Amino acid sequence: MQEKTRQKCRRHTEIMAITTMKRKNTTKINAKFKNWALVFACIFAVSLILPFISGNGEVVLMAVAFGQFLSNGQLAGVLILIALVGVIVGSRLIVFSKRKGVLALVGTALGAIGVIAAFMTLFTIKEASDYVGYVGGNFLMRNLNVAWYVFFLASLGTLFFSLRVVKIDTAYILITALCVIWIIPILWIFVNSFRVDPGQYSPYFFPREWTIRNYLTLFSDTERFRFGRWFLNTLLVSTISMTISAIVILSTAYALSRSKSRRKPLIMMGLLIVGMFPGFMAMTAVYFLLQWIGLHQSLIALIAIYSGSSALQYLIVKGFFDTLPKSIEEAAYIDGATKLRVFIKIMIPLSKPIIIFTLLTTFIIPWGDFIFASFLLRGGDNANFTVAMGLFDMLDSTYVETWYTRFAAGAIIVAVPIAGLFIALQKYYTQGSAGAVKG
Repeated sequence: MQEKTRQKCRRHTEIMAITTMKRKNTTKINAKFKNWALVFACIFAVSLILPFISGNGEVVLMAVAFGQFLSNGQLAGVLILIALVGVIVGSRLIVFSKRKGVLALVGTALGAIGVIAAFMTLFTIKEASDYVGYVGGNFLMRNLNVAWYVFFLASLGTLFFSLRVVKIDTAYILITALCVIWIIPILWIFVNSFRVDPGQYSPYFFPREWTIRNYLTLFSDTERFRFGRWFLNTLLVSTISMTISAIVILSTAYALSRSKSRRKPLIMMGLLIVGMFPGFMAMTAVYFLLQWIGLHQSLIALIAIYSGSSALQYLIVKGFFDTLPKSIEEAAYIDGATKLRVFIKIMIPLSKPIIIFTLLTTFIIPWGDFIFASFLLRGGDNANFTVAMGLFDMLDSTYVETWYTRFAAGAIIVAVPIAGLFIALQKYYTQGSAGAVKG
């Protein structure tokens, strides 16, 4: 009798364990949003019978255009087909899935693929429309009717409710949409830097012919625009300003963090008030002062300006120094170390994250600044120009038709050092003072 009872208990335990494992491997379904996913998928499909293109006195149904794109081997037709299959099939899987989380996840993945395909149609439909002889216009499809926007928005709606069904945070959609908005201008500049056709206007998003000649010409054609010289000027100014500013900021922040003077609050309040006024308010006075001492229209003037007000940026670094334990410094003082030695040998190694943050911020400001550089250097020899000033001159109406693609190449080259610095130094952001103290 006892043996039978033990066997029943074992079987019950095994069944419970198997059930628990199955529950862990399945995704709970939120049935509240199933119908909404199906509704938006239906709207997505119905948009195919709406007017697609309205131009030149001609109205073409989206389904007709889709068929012609597909029959002529145009990429736009293939993308629309992928979008239809992804959104509609994905919504069906979600609707008919009950406890099987795999179906819901597969349906959500298909919906995401459909949304991406619907979005990519935006960049390929211009060429497809020209091929079948519909309408002219630019790659942004200003002649397209409401059907396309219903098509795309309905695909987003389907994906939104699909994520809600499988209980995935829909904030990912918003983040993804924002990333796309930010990336499109960068992608536009990037692809135009490889465009063969000159001029600032192109009817297509992606160039029909690609070349690297724009990058080569940017450095070889120095008759009017000396980009290589400007790049070195900007690098020199940014590096020297970064070094001086970092030393001043770290020293000021550490001194105010460890100071016990009664005048410390008054000094901090004064720096805070001065820092609230924008720097360009003093541009005229600074210019005449530099002109009086003979430093205007020179790179030294830029370095002096970028480094002169660096002490006003002490506040964030001071907050970091406040978190470091003072017991380490006190122990070093007992061993006979001076304040300068403690600062260099102990505090600096413990402050890598904030030092790198300071270096990056003080490098970026002179690297991308246009206002001060233009105000101080304009009217002088363009050999002293910075990259920002040179790129701006390329967009002048006299040169823009010839130099726009080269301007795009220069913009990409300018972005490389900043991106490289962030990629190389990002690992230090996660390092905290606690780990450094223990080491």
